[in-house]
Amino acid sequence: MNPLLVLLPLVGAAHLVLFIFVMRWMFSRVTGDRRINPVRRPIAEVIEASKTNKKTTIRKYVNVPSVPNSLNRLLVWILYTRFGRWILTPNVLRKNGLAMLEDSCIPESMTFRPLVVPERIEASEDDTAREALVQELMQEQLVTAVPGQFRFRSIADYQDAYRSAVVTPVSVANAALAAIADSDKKTPPLKAFTQFHKKDVLDQAEASTKRWEEGKPLSWLDGVVVALKEEYKWAPLAFRSGATFECPNTEHLPNSALGRKLQQLGAIVIGTTNMVEFGTSTVGSNPNSLHGTPRNPYHLDCYTGGSSSGSAAAVAAGICTITLGTDAGGSVRVPSALCGTVGLKPTYARLVDPGMKAFTATVGHCGIHSNAVIDAIAAYSVLAGKDPMFPESLVQPLVSLRGIDSRTLGGIRLGIDGEYIKSLSSEEVCSTVLDFVQQDLTLAGAEVQTIHIPELDETRLAHLATIFCEIGSALGYYAQDHFSEMGSEALTPIGMGVNIPTKTYLNAQRQRTRAMAVLKHLFKDVDCIITPTSPILAPSIPPSDATYGNTNLDLAYKLSLYAFI
Repeated sequence: MNPLLVLLPLVGAAHLVLFIFVMRWMFSRVTGDRRINPVRRPIAEVIEASKTNKKTTIRKYVNVPSVPNSLNRLLVWILYTRFGRWILTPNVLRKNGLAMLEDSCIPESMTFRPLVVPERIEASEDDTAREALVQELMQEQLVTAVPGQFRFRSIADYQDAYRSAVVTPVSVANAALAAIADSDKKTPPLKAFTQFHKKDVLDQAEASTKRWEEGKPLSWLDGVVVALKEEYKWAPLAFRSGATFECPNTEHLPNSALGRKLQQLGAIVIGTTNMVEFGTSTVGSNPNSLHGTPRNPYHLDCYTGGSSSGSAAAVAAGICTITLGTDAGGSVRVPSALCGTVGLKPTYARLVDPGMKAFTATVGHCGIHSNAVIDAIAAYSVLAGKDPMFPESLVQPLVSLRGIDSRTLGGIRLGIDGEYIKSLSSEEVCSTVLDFVQQDLTLAGAEVQTIHIPELDETRLAHLATIFCEIGSALGYYAQDHFSEMGSEALTPIGMGVNIPTKTYLNAQRQRTRAMAVLKHLFKDVDCIITPTSPILAPSIPPSDATYGNTNLDLAYKLSLYAFI
């Protein structure tokens, strides 16, 4: 008998056994100890129980495959294969707690858009009275300034200088353009800006100069230099959102409405600022050929934070007074914290703009960077408002600045979840925040209360699932058509997002309902919840990041630990 006829069945049987073993191993890796969890208690019961059980549980790190930077691209490519969809993504999600959402039965209804309808309609403020109040606060800022002490130039400084003809908007615009050029000659370059149109900038400045000479400024912003994150469309500048190619299918988008509003108020829109590719990370890295990673003006070897990295850097470097950013998971707040600026992410639907490409439609909002609180107030008071293109904005109350001129914090109740702060922050950050609250804010008259925020980890997971799914939905076809042109830092969350199960996403929206109920409950007793913005100081930029970008997903995760809620 031919020996091959004997061996063939044995080889076939061996292959069958190996196949069964591999499939069982793969199935166990995906499912693990898979079971449907019991029905979660209604959130009202959880809130009531949290009054006695004040334990805070939140994951401090992410569990992802660790590979050398040179192999990271291969791992990202695998993420987009069938193996990535069926094996890698479910395994990573389960190891990072997302099974809590997928396997849970959550009784609450789903909230897809976090719209907070006012419980009562207050009388609207007169625009003239509000403008007069802002002007009064600006003048007070000038009067109380300490002679000889450094401070950034504010809107009030420019008003005063233009009114007295010490400088003109033309000279300020030229100085800003020169500062951008000088900052990019540094080693390493600042890289705060990506594009500007010099003639257009100077035309705006000359028109502003003429208005000031005639004593007819359009507003307190007339002649003030501002900039827009590259996520806002501002033709004729290229609309790239941090990528090396123009955003597809955006020809129908109008120019930024907020940018136009600033320009109509006389502000000089100098150009667009740098950003993380498609706003997909909180770190601030973008090594592609058209952008380069922005540097922290306070230490050029450190990150700015992201994704509105250039907007924060431009303000912190003193080049702009106001910049616009966007924020879905800390993208205005984190770079503001790491660059020492004021950052504001308003309530959903307060700042709306059809010219801002929302890759994270329900968690991503327009936001403001400035170097002074009063400047943020001034910009917000004129930019916030209703827009018929956004029905959600139509139910928002009108902007009110009542009480903003109070000399004390008397009657203001501040909520502090000490365990939330202490369990995540570095010792330096924690002590700085708690000392500031207990000494400065208490001294100013605020009442500090200890609070407990229940279901923090569940809310973190809901935010993670929501932001990944929205990124995957908005950018999945970008990754398909431009894979070779995109960085791994952007491709990773997009790939995760397109692979997340529907049930996980829907349960995340149920958890969002619970989180909003928790906050509504807490705000019955406090007016403001105080946390750090970042649990760590500005991280240094490793040399390899200039080539590969930031591949440390744990760092991106840590920077959002106080931003997700």
